[in-house]
Amino acid sequence: MEFLRGIFGIVFLFSVAIFVHEFGHFFFAKLFGVGVETFSIGFGKKLWRRRWGDTEYCISAIPFGGYVKLRGILSKEVESLLDDQGADKADADKTDSKPHSLSDSVMEEVHALRSKAYWQKLLIFSGGCINNLLTAAVVFFLMGVVGFDAPAPIPAEIEKVDPAVAEQVELRAGDTIHQVGETTVSAFGEFLSEFSRYALAYKARSVPLTITRDNTSQPLLVRSWLIPNFSPDTDRLVEVDGQRVRNISAAARLADRASGQKPTVPVKIARSPASAGEEPTGGGVFGCAPMPQKSPPEIRELDVHAIAAAGPLWPALACEPRSSPFIGMVLPNLPAERAGLQTGDTIVAIDGVPIATRLQATETIRRALGREIEVLVKRRTKDGADKLVSVRVPVRPDPEKPNRGQIGIVFSQPLTERFHLPPPQAAVYAFSRVWAISIGYLVTVGDILRSSFQTVRENIGGPVAISRFGYDAAKRGWKWFFDFFAMFNIILAITNLLPLPVFDGGHILFATIEAVARRPLPAWLLARIYQAFIILLIALAVAVTLNDILMNSWRLL
Repeated sequence: MEFLRGIFGIVFLFSVAIFVHEFGHFFFAKLFGVGVETFSIGFGKKLWRRRWGDTEYCISAIPFGGYVKLRGILSKEVESLLDDQGADKADADKTDSKPHSLSDSVMEEVHALRSKAYWQKLLIFSGGCINNLLTAAVVFFLMGVVGFDAPAPIPAEIEKVDPAVAEQVELRAGDTIHQVGETTVSAFGEFLSEFSRYALAYKARSVPLTITRDNTSQPLLVRSWLIPNFSPDTDRLVEVDGQRVRNISAAARLADRASGQKPTVPVKIARSPASAGEEPTGGGVFGCAPMPQKSPPEIRELDVHAIAAAGPLWPALACEPRSSPFIGMVLPNLPAERAGLQTGDTIVAIDGVPIATRLQATETIRRALGREIEVLVKRRTKDGADKLVSVRVPVRPDPEKPNRGQIGIVFSQPLTERFHLPPPQAAVYAFSRVWAISIGYLVTVGDILRSSFQTVRENIGGPVAISRFGYDAAKRGWKWFFDFFAMFNIILAITNLLPLPVFDGGHILFATIEAVARRPLPAWLLARIYQAFIILLIALAVAVTLNDILMNSWRLL
């Protein structure tokens, strides 16, 4: 049954997501009177076809995609140029010798996409992505209303403060945070978000906390910035480790990447001139006060510890919460999965040493770089009983931080909480999840493209990787599958909105350029751009698929 459920999950994942996407284009095209010649689920040889009206509906042999062929999507000049380059002119004349009447030509142009208004083109081109995002929102909404088991929040109890900054911060191992400002917190994630929110909203030098230490409740003022002589009301962090930063989240990502690799990182601080005591200059007019003249901000450069470079997000890098060593995810094709560790396992011991917390497991694994370790886990069987399983796992270098070990697991909390929302709150939850995953996907893609080749190879997947994820999610249960289904719809939408030729975003870009320029782009230029990107896209698809096969070949051994 698990095997059949996994196969059904793969079919459902691709067919429904692709149908939803293509139907978005189809719906808006029909709404605005654009002719739809073909509506296909899949590519390649057509296995089934049926014509209703002017549209041929078909299912094709290669299931990993689909298309809607719209009438007049390109200008007449581009269509003629592509036809001339794709087929011999004489042969084309032989196969299409029937002349078109004037009325046929007029009607053809009326139903052509190129004759529609700019806003209509935008909706037609983006209709598939809109449908995918709405589908994801509906899935999250229904999940919120129906309810599901979710991980318990990590308590706001600190197990360790990074020794590199321990002397600069007021928090200590064993502290439990109860309040940030006037806001009560019980989870570590709540503490992190409220700490940074308070620091940024009030431009505070210190954040007031209420904590429990040594069984005693007490107030505590904690520095919001660890950069020396940083004044939140006048200073601005503009560069971290040689890269410009637009916001504090970008600074924290750069700081996290450098943490553990460099003792210090260079940062640049911009201070507004008025705060540095600049006097207004220039003469007054008719007794009015002289106008101050703007001058560039004062730039200060210094080297700080990577944790300090994260600004008010430093607690996320410096503080480790106390939580159980429960494995929430086993990353594909890495040593942990190959050795047999599973999602839902709880680490009991490593090399015979008892493990009680996530931090203990993480530090032990990182120190074991280049060795094989014996991991003892507690595993829940299908009949609900617990059993101990011993697994030997080789520890490899982390591709981004080669000086520490990695086996490929992500810790989480056990599923002990029931998540259930009334419809209004479920709607808010659904759209916030879609927004968060969309932004997170773009950030992740940017981080991956700046990472090592090994990281790129392990994190970019094609149809094989997606099928494997869908299969595993379907086997685990409906909650995991629909979570992944919604995420797949979001990734499909955001990827297609990238402003690249052949993608929906590329069509939107060209339509926008033509709307601003008030004339079509040169036919020869568009033809060459499309031809080049089709070749690149095919090459990329082949490379990603081959990489998928090579990465997963060990499963066949």
